[in-house]
Amino acid sequence: MDSGLVASLSRPGGNITGVTQVRRELSEKLLSLLRELFPRASSVAVLWDSTHPDHRVILEHLQLAARTLGVSLYSVPVQRHT
Repeated sequence: MDSGLVASLSRPGGNITGVTQVRRELSEKLLSLLRELFPRASSVAVLWDSTHPDHRVILEHLQLAARTLGVSLYSVPVQRHT
């Protein structure tokens, strides 16, 4: 997928085993499900950890999905304090 190790989760096409993180794909599906649950909602706010590199990529996927669904997406960057 994004890392180039497999073509897709349904047809990886190779001998790769292990655990995968499908947060990006699930993020888009979750936004779609939110839209189904709240069809009159015109906007969604997303809190994301600005210090986590994967979250920027996930946010980009969410922005694309939001445009497709006709939803305004408001991103709110936060930083995790340890």
